[in-house]
Amino acid sequence: WTRLVVVFGVLFLFINVLFAALFLLGGAGTIDGTRDGNFLDAFAFSVQTISTIGFGTMSPGSEYADLLVTVEALIGLLGVALATGLMFAKASRPSSKVLFSENMLLTTWHGQPTLIFRVGNARGNEVVDATMTVSVLKEEISDEGHHLRRVHDMALTRATSPIFSMSWLLQHVIDEDSPLYGVDWEDPGEVMLIVCSMVGHDSTYGQTIHARHLYYPED
Repeated sequence: WTRLVVVFGVLFLFINVLFAALFLLGGAGTIDGTRDGNFLDAFAFSVQTISTIGFGTMSPGSEYADLLVTVEALIGLLGVALATGLMFAKASRPSSKVLFSENMLLTTWHGQPTLIFRVGNARGNEVVDATMTVSVLKEEISDEGHHLRRVHDMALTRATSPIFSMSWLLQHVIDEDSPLYGVDWEDPGEVMLIVCSMVGHDSTYGQTIHARHLYYPED
């Protein structure tokens, strides 16, 4: 939001400074009700024109000024439409506000080595049909000695949640079918990172939301 407001503010000032300079190029009598050659008066008239304020004390005084007013009024109308659309789209866009646990935990669950982590819904609303996918990026060497990075999917004990409103515990069992099977966590080597991606339906906005987090071996 700060960047958006700053960008619009800078553009607004730049356009008005530009048109104030163009009004001054018209010479004396270009703008009635102003001091000849006064930049601040020309700038104030430009602001009134582009924002369609029109206090009535200043007005175009020549055909050259009428032409500039016409162009500036058009730019002002287009600018308002663009700014309104962008700000409305930004304000209405849902944000997931999903918090991921700072670390993953490698532990034993029901006698099996299991990698677990937790996510929380910081907004407190309901995320319907939330789906979590977890993948690991590993560096592999082919039989010919070629190095390549490949993404492997990690199966979760439960990858979907019908209503995600508070917290959710995710578990991946490290068995023979797991891409993490046999990894030495003291020196993980080929494991580069683990990518967690969540997709769900925001019940408040009625739109699809996304969240993603990356875990590295040191996590």
